[in-house]
Amino acid sequence: MGARVLGMKKSLCASTAALAPDKNLAHQTLIQALKIALIGATIIVLAEGSSIAARVLITGVAALFLATGAAHANPDAPYPKVVKTEKYVKKPAGIARECVTKFSSDGKFENEKEAKACVRAWNGTIANPTKGHWRWIFPPPAEYNIPYTGVLMIQRLPIEQVHKVCWEVHLACTLPISTDPNGRGAQININGNRAGCLIVMPTDDYIKQHTAQDPSETLRHELAHCNGWPGDHPNSQSKWEWVEK
Repeated sequence: MGARVLGMKKSLCASTAALAPDKNLAHQTLIQALKIALIGATIIVLAEGSSIAARVLITGVAALFLATGAAHANPDAPYPKVVKTEKYVKKPAGIARECVTKFSSDGKFENEKEAKACVRAWNGTIANPTKGHWRWIFPPPAEYNIPYTGVLMIQRLPIEQVHKVCWEVHLACTLPISTDPNGRGAQININGNRAGCLIVMPTDDYIKQHTAQDPSETLRHELAHCNGWPGDHPNSQSKWEWVEK
């Protein structure tokens, strides 16, 4: 077996040398095929003393490696075509685009100029504005951002009626209800036991279509008032943030 393979090696080398000066594309393709056969035969010789399973494994690996090399050996060959590949790079975490907003206890937008300038600056970094939108959130401090355990009532009303109950510039409002210590009545009082809480707000569809808020964020804000967050919003964390679709 070994002598026959070595004889084949000599013959193949001679054929390769004879064809090398010819620049014809078909000859170049034949040269690559001859080289593959030569190296493959040599690997079989090296594996002669191994088991049959080992020979099969070595031959298979050699064929895979050589076939891959042949595919890229001649970019001008009609077949196989060269396939350009790019190294996969994990997409980095997106840059957090956000602009802090500040409001006074009476609801005045204290840093409106700065916030708008911040949004404009971030807009210059957004390649495709149709793939996201700006959302305004007004999350409560952590101590108030907890489930409300009292009797909860949520009244959904048209925005005109919401403004009759709440301040006209508000999207929603909360009326905490505390019972009398003697059990003789109840009143709207955030400083009492807040046994019940009434939230007045428009429908989710209205919030989505007419505001830059998320309905779930609006409800979270109001539930914080049910838990005792004062109306002047101490330690508020309101901001504009860019959200990808």
